[in-house]
Amino acid sequence: MLSRLTRLPARHGSHGFSLLEILAAMFILGVGILAVLQLFSVSLRTVDKADHHSRASALARSLLEEAYAIDKIEDIEGSFDLGDGFNANRYTELLSTEELEISERELSLYEIRVVVQWPPNGLVELSGKKAVYEKPE
Repeated sequence: MLSRLTRLPARHGSHGFSLLEILAAMFILGVGILAVLQLFSVSLRTVDKADHHSRASALARSLLEEAYAIDKIEDIEGSFDLGDGFNANRYTELLSTEELEISERELSLYEIRVVVQWPPNGLVELSGKKAVYEKPE
């Protein structure tokens, strides 16, 4: 008679999840959450790179515009510490005016090049032309 009381009734339908099913679901959910977190990390790095590139482009454009406003070509070249790890160099190069119909004595054409760098290896380079009229003596 005691054996009748200790026997468990047979289960005909499942009313829950087994431990193995719960562990498998948690593993799949964990892998999915990890993938989403990695996407956030990658997107934050991409946004940071884009921010640095935008700032460097604005700084380079500003230095190029400043160079256009300087009267003496000798005063254009130089190195600049722009803060926040941004450094810049500005160069000039005399270009040939043979293809222009103005004598070289009257007009000099220069290429102005601005290079902005930031760590670890960011680089933006802009260039433009500036014509300088030299009055004949």
